[in-house]
Amino acid sequence: YFGVDTNYPPTHAKAEVWSDPDRFKAAQQAFLLAVDRLVLVAEDRDEVHVMTAYEAVQDSCRNCHKSFKE
Repeated sequence: YFGVDTNYPPTHAKAEVWSDPDRFKAAQQAFLLAVDRLVLVAEDRDEVHVMTAYEAVQDSCRNCHKSFKE
């Protein structure tokens, strides 16, 4: 996602996606780790743990969108 030459309308990505690719990549990795954790926790079917892991996924989405999406 968001590779070189992919900044074309109607993008809502901020310039930081391309100008700070290391930070964007770190945000992607944080999201993937949060999703992996959710998958593992969901196998135990403990609602409290699942909700906590789910909220971590939501937080990673929000943080990335706040930083990299207009």
